[in-house]
Amino acid sequence: VTPQGVTILIGEHYEGGGKPVSYHAQLIKSRREQIKFPIRNTYLDPHCWAKNQTSGQRVFSIADEYAEHGIFAVPGQHDWETGFNRCTEALLPVPGRPYPDDSGRENCPSVLVFSSCPAYIKEKLNYRWKKAKSVVTRNEVDEPIDFMDHHMDGERYFFASRPVGEEYVPPVTKSALQLVQQLIRKANPLEDAEVVVGWMSR
Repeated sequence: VTPQGVTILIGEHYEGGGKPVSYHAQLIKSRREQIKFPIRNTYLDPHCWAKNQTSGQRVFSIADEYAEHGIFAVPGQHDWETGFNRCTEALLPVPGRPYPDDSGRENCPSVLVFSSCPAYIKEKLNYRWKKAKSVVTRNEVDEPIDFMDHHMDGERYFFASRPVGEEYVPPVTKSALQLVQQLIRKANPLEDAEVVVGWMSR
């Protein structure tokens, strides 16, 4: 999320096939290492906290398994209307807000998606509403079809949390002299270390 409040989707892990949690957790961690941005929150389906997994005498949840593999998550906001409304608002252009590039364009919406997220794009384009089965005149069913919507659920959890962007400050790389000063201070905290550049230093 940029400081201007634009959420940018840059990658995805979308794979089923009965793979264990350890497999997914390892791939998630490798993606995080590639991104190198601090992770503020990780959201899981609230049903993942159900204690319905067993191993011997032990009873645990899917969320417990992820925590054991270093992925600490919080339950997503499960209220569908709240999440859907915020997802819809995120698609609307915001007057005057510049795009996070050098194009000079304005009126940027609150979500942008890279082409490296093909499964998300496919789900978004195929999101469909249920139709009333009765021929009786009434309002259309205000509910989506529960099919191929894993990304849509994740998006609802994310936007329902009202994410706030922060300015990214890259880690400061210290020079060799600064590292030497740091080591001297660590060895003798009472000494105000000063490294003299030259062929001889104290």
